[in-house]
Amino acid sequence: MLWAARLNESEARQIDLFGLLDRFRSGVFDEPSIAVRRVLQSGEPYERELKFADRDQTLELRIALATDRNGNGSNGNGEVRYCDCDELIIGGERTPMPHFHNCEYVRQRNSLIKEAERIATGQCGNADPYGWTKVFVAAMDKLAEPLLNNGAKG
Repeated sequence: MLWAARLNESEARQIDLFGLLDRFRSGVFDEPSIAVRRVLQSGEPYERELKFADRDQTLELRIALATDRNGNGSNGNGEVRYCDCDELIIGGERTPMPHFHNCEYVRQRNSLIKEAERIATGQCGNADPYGWTKVFVAAMDKLAEPLLNNGAKG
């Protein structure tokens, strides 16, 4: 992955998911955040062949939801747990909670959405949906950073 993204180990430690995906922008993959959103909303994998003429390179890209190794939706000890978080509704079906899911973090992060929307609209208006999405994602990352650094506190 480091080689394909043209990153060294130090850069890899500093980059987030969207920064990594930005390294693979090409004609058919010009807005990574939209591809990720599509996967999260539909539950269907996003697959594309990326061609980089300047590198004489073709890469296969696949973005998909991670699945439980047990294959049964359990949290690792056989117990299947559900919650009321809307983000766990995929394709109209409520999915089991992943073992790392934190409802309080989701609640606190979701409370930041209006502010991120305000920032994106203030910077881009409504004319450029791709630019708006990019600013919105960056604003959410910045606003949610304290939650990730300190953990969601109840």
